[in-house]
Amino acid sequence: MGYIYHSYKVDNFYQAVIGNTFIAIAPFFGGAAVIYLISTLIFPEFSLFSGDVPRIYYLTINNALEWKSYLLFGKTAYNFFNYLLDTIFSSDMLQDWKLYIFLFLLLGIANHLSPSASDFKNFWYPITVLLITIALLNLFIYPLVKEPQMIIITASKYIFVFLPILYLSIFISALGLIITCLFSGLVWLFRR
Repeated sequence: MGYIYHSYKVDNFYQAVIGNTFIAIAPFFGGAAVIYLISTLIFPEFSLFSGDVPRIYYLTINNALEWKSYLLFGKTAYNFFNYLLDTIFSSDMLQDWKLYIFLFLLLGIANHLSPSASDFKNFWYPITVLLITIALLNLFIYPLVKEPQMIIITASKYIFVFLPILYLSIFISALGLIITCLFSGLVWLFRR
């Protein structure tokens, strides 16, 4: 729908690499934070982080080559989406007027989580430089740390916090797509 127009110094590493990377990924994390806040404010009893929520099995470097890992991921993702369907469309929630405001707000945010084409245009060079820089840093840090995989495990815990919220966004976007297709189909039928 839009993009941020910004300028930066090409020869400034921070602006060209880190700044452009953050601008490109900001819709994901900023949108996820807003979805979390809206969910917490409108339905404080609905939490994606409670013990009742099915956990999704994530692929890691250790299990990425195992076929069973993909099956387990698919099964747990299915269980998670089923939980969302049962929870959001339970009889109690359907009778609450806040659900419809909740769905409307989440649909608007979830459909705009992806970066614009302009953001992506400025994203590929900086993310490549950033990943190469991280890889080079790892070459120097790896021999100094007793358990280097703990760095990845610790970092991934913070990233995985956003995943249930992003899955909720996918669920809401898919729901919006289905409603739009049904409505378009009905309009098409009546225009014939």
